[in-house]
This record gives sequence, C-alpha cells and structure tokens, in this order.
Amino acid sequence: MRKIHSFFGLFILTFLILCLLTLVVLFNTTQSNRIQSLALESQSLLTEWNQFENLTYLILLGRYTVSDSDTPRILKEWSTRYRAFSNSLDSLIKNEESQMNHDMQSRMAGAMRVWRYTEVQLNNASYSFDLIIQSGLSEKVMVNGFLHTMYKLRMQNQLSAEEIFLLDDTLYALEALDDATREFDSLITSIVEDLKVEGEMYLKRIRFVSLGLLATVLLILGLSILINRQLKTAQKSRKIYLENTRNQILLAFCRSSTEENRALFESRSGELGFSVSLDRPLLLLMVQVDDFSTFSHTLNLVEQQTVLEGILGFYEESFRLEGFGYDHFQYGNDSLIFLINPFNTGHLGDLDELIWFEQIRDGMESIHNEYKKKGILSITSSLGNLNTDVLDLDHDFSDLLQLSEYRFLLGKGQFIYMGSTALRSIEDFLYPQDKERLFEEAVNSLSEEDSLRTLDEMIDYGRTHEPRDLRRLILRLTATLSSLVEQLQRTYHLQEHSVMTPMIFQVQSPETIEEVRGILADIIIQTLASCRNKKEEKHDQTVLDVKEIIQSQLRDFNLSAESIADYFGLTTAYLNRLFKSHTAYSIAGYINFFRLERAELLLRDKNNTVAEICELSGFSNQGSFFRLFKKKYGRTPGDYQKEMQRAAT
Repeated sequence: MRKIHSFFGLFILTFLILCLLTLVVLFNTTQSNRIQSLALESQSLLTEWNQFENLTYLILLGRYTVSDSDTPRILKEWSTRYRAFSNSLDSLIKNEESQMNHDMQSRMAGAMRVWRYTEVQLNNASYSFDLIIQSGLSEKVMVNGFLHTMYKLRMQNQLSAEEIFLLDDTLYALEALDDATREFDSLITSIVEDLKVEGEMYLKRIRFVSLGLLATVLLILGLSILINRQLKTAQKSRKIYLENTRNQILLAFCRSSTEENRALFESRSGELGFSVSLDRPLLLLMVQVDDFSTFSHTLNLVEQQTVLEGILGFYEESFRLEGFGYDHFQYGNDSLIFLINPFNTGHLGDLDELIWFEQIRDGMESIHNEYKKKGILSITSSLGNLNTDVLDLDHDFSDLLQLSEYRFLLGKGQFIYMGSTALRSIEDFLYPQDKERLFEEAVNSLSEEDSLRTLDEMIDYGRTHEPRDLRRLILRLTATLSSLVEQLQRTYHLQEHSVMTPMIFQVQSPETIEEVRGILADIIIQTLASCRNKKEEKHDQTVLDVKEIIQSQLRDFNLSAESIADYFGLTTAYLNRLFKSHTAYSIAGYINFFRLERAELLLRDKNNTVAEICELSGFSNQGSFFRLFKKKYGRTPGDYQKEMQRAAT
C-alpha cells in the first residue's frame, strides 16, 4: 500500500506539472497568435506603404507618357492611396492586440509621430499638385516624369517665374516627403521584423514546452500503468487474503464447531460474504482431483488453480440452478469442500429426513456424473450426512474425511456417500499371517506365479475391510516384501535398484489399491526375474568350473562327483542334477567320457602298454577300464590297439 500511495503522490505532482505546462502552452500560443496577427497586419501595412511610395516615385521619376485626361486621375490615385494608408496606420495603432503590447504601442506611437510629419509633407505635396493641375501646368510637366520634364522646360526657358516658383515649392515638398518616407519606411520595416522575431520566439517556447508537455503526458501514462498494476496486485492480494481467511474460518469451524468459532463465522460473514446459514441443515461435499500427482507435475501452479476454479465454477453454477446456498474452501492441494444449505428453511417439514437426503444425494450424484461426461478431469466426490445441529458439524467433517478415503478402495471417479453397501466391512480386521508366510515362501522360491497369486489374495482380503485397515495391510506387506527383496539381493549379489529402495514411500502416494498392487507386482516381477537370471548365470559358471576341474584333474584316481561336490560345498545329488541339466551327462559319466577319449588316443601309440594307458587315463581299476572301453568301442583295449597298429602298417 505504501508503494501505491507513493505512486499516487507522484501522479498528482506530475498532473499539476502537466496543468502548469498546459497553461504555459496556452499562454504562449495566445501570445504567438497575437504577435502573428500584428505581424501580418504590419506586413500588410508595409506592403500598402511600399505601393504608395512606389507611386510617388513614379510620379517624380517615371519614364512614361500620360495623356491630359490621365494626369488628374494619377494624382487623384496618389491622393487616394495616401488617405487609405493613413487610415490603415491609424487602425493598426488602435488595434486591441497592439495596445496590449506596451513595447509595440510605444514604437507605434513613434511611428505615428513620424507619420504625422510625413503627412504634413504629403499634404504640402498634394496641395502643390492641386495647384499644378488647376494652373494647367500638369499638361507640361507630367509627360515624361515630373522632375525630368520640369528640368527640361526650365532649361529651355519655357516656364514663367510663377510656374518656376510653384514647381520649386512642389519639388521642395516632394523632397521633404522623400526624407520623411525614408525614416517612416525604416521604422515600419523594423517593427515588422521585430514582430516576426518575437513571434518565432513564442513558437520556440511553444515547441520547447510542448516537448515537456509530451514527456509529462508519457510520465503520467507510465504512472497510470504502474498504479493500475499496483492496484491489480493489491486487489489480487486482497482477494487472496480474503480467500485464505474464508478457508481458515470455514476449516476451523468444520474441525471444531464450538460457539467461539460459530461467533467468529457470523461476525465475519458480512465482510467475507458467506452464503450458508448455520441455522439451516447443512451438507458437506468433498470433491477430490484424481491423479493429482500427475496433474501437479504436468501443470504449473497457475494452470492448476485455473483447473480447480473450473471445477468450482461448474459446481457453483449447478448449486445456483438448484437454489442451494453454499460456501467452499480448499482442503489440501487436491480437494474442495462445499458447505451446502439444501433447504430454504431451518426445518425439514413433514417429510422424513431420509427421503430428503436421498433426493439431495441423487441430485449431487447427477452433478458429479455430469462433470464426468465433460471428460476434462477425473474427480471423486464424497457426500456426508445431513447435519441438523451445527455444533456437531466437526463430527460430520471427520466422518467425511474418513469417507473420502474409500477412493483408495473403490477407485477413481466414484461418487461415495454414507450408507452405500460398498462401504460395509464384512468382519473385524485380522492381519492374514498365514497368507504372509505363503507369500514369503513363494518369493524365496522365485515363483512369480505363486507370489502374484498370494499378493492378490492378501489384497482381496483387505478390500473387504475399511480403507485404513487395507492401508495397514499394504504397509506391513510392503515391509515384508522389502525385507525379502534385500535378502534376495544379498543372496544373488544383485545391484540395488532405485525402484526397490523407496518402496514404503511408493505405496503411500498412489490414490487407489489397484495402483499399489501394480507397484508391488512390478517390484516382485523385476526382482524375481533378476534373481532367476543371476541364478542361471551362477549355474552356468558352476558347470564351467566343474568341466575345468575334470579336464585339469582327469588323471587323478580320486576325481569323482563326491569330491567335486565337496569342493563347491554342494550335495552330490544337487550338483549332478545341475550338471546334467546343462550337459546331459552326470559328473561320473562326463569323467569317464573324457578318460575313454584320452585312452583311445593313447592306444593309437604302440609305445605304451594297455596297463600304462589305463593308468595314464585316470582309471584305477583295469576291469572297469576294459568294461567301459568295450562298451563304447565294441572291442577290448588290447584288440583296439592291435587293430590300430595293423592299420598303421
């Protein structure tokens, strides 16, 4: 608010400066217009004077010929121009604009004095011209210019003494007029030029002040934008403050419906604009956004708020159409809670309360389904019981919160209400320890099918109870699975997977049991698959190690399945099964196979006896050697050696 006040103060100061600059511009504009008007009138007077002066010079010095009839006309025109100029000068001096400018008035008064002197000379010249016209002398001297003709006639002695005196007087009057007009011309010209300069000065002032005026206007515009933004921010902050205050008061009253909280609600009702009446029956409705985790990660805070406002607007419009009084507050990040007056009176009348509730419930369910049809966002609605005693509202609010937990059991997009058969528990909850033991055995045996089946049986058992019991079952089952996974990781030397480590946290965030089941099933499938792969790798390596031992110790009379099993720390039967599953031989059969192969190779060499070959091949008993060799090759070792020797020769 301080910032807004500062902006307002600066705005007012700037506005005053704008007004002052506007007055300055208006004043200078007025002065400029006045000066320009005087300048134009003075310029017009100067033009008129120049025309009159030119006519005078033409009369005196002109080189044109006029007829007798034109001479009076020219002189008459000269006289007319003289009077017209005199009137124009007098009009300029009496001009209101001229009189307002003291300097101009003083200078025009000086010009007027010069003009009066000039006027005397003009009258003298005019009088002389009248005498010339009356005497008929004009016919002689106005032929090729007054002065030229007069001097010519005088030189030719064609003029009488009286005519010469008359012409001299006229010449003297014209010369005096010429001196006076020069002075007057200079004075009038300077006045006109000074008026132009003064007018330009005012125009420069106007341009300079106009720039300041423009800058001030831009500053005011910028301040207006800043003030507008600050006002919008303040309004938004005020709106947020009021909304938060509404939320706090409504939430506090729902959590603890004491007389103090009721008094606080009613005292702030006018300021905060509460619509519900605590003297009428109330319904609590909770609307939850499904998949809020995905929703919050996909949209930013502004977009999230826009979506919640869309849900709010839809329900508010529906309530208005139904004629309900309502208020709401946001509960957590993903839920809206409505307090609704479904009746216009404080009592239900003659109808049964259950009938009223069923009608309202059907209406609320219709609103819920109507929003689902829009397909914008999945929501779950939970409708509490009808409250007729406002001081028990906190109990109804607690029941509503418990009711909303059934989304975990029933799934998303549901309309949940008190009294639904889906909410009834079959029996008291007892943790299924026998199922847990079966689950442990299935996991330890790496049986994916049995593990998943037992998992589903335990979850199905939990579904028949309340959501909090099902969550307890899931947490304990998760702890058991976590322990089993860690044990299997150590047994099979598995690397710890990130999907397994935060297992307890993973099962707490999903909104439905189906999602939890999917998480646990994925962990089981991945873990058991990793264990089986590791087990296969271990078996393969064991078989390779057994083969290597057999190859390296083939001549050892003590080499047997029992000695190899003891080496690996396994039972003979288990090692035989493992070895046979990979090679199709028992360990003893594999040993005898390679001993016979070695014996057959040695029998091809005539340098060794059969007894020596028996020993070199690893047989400790010649009887066994003879029997096994004949069984494989169809003849005794001696016969086979002789046959090889004959074939060689």
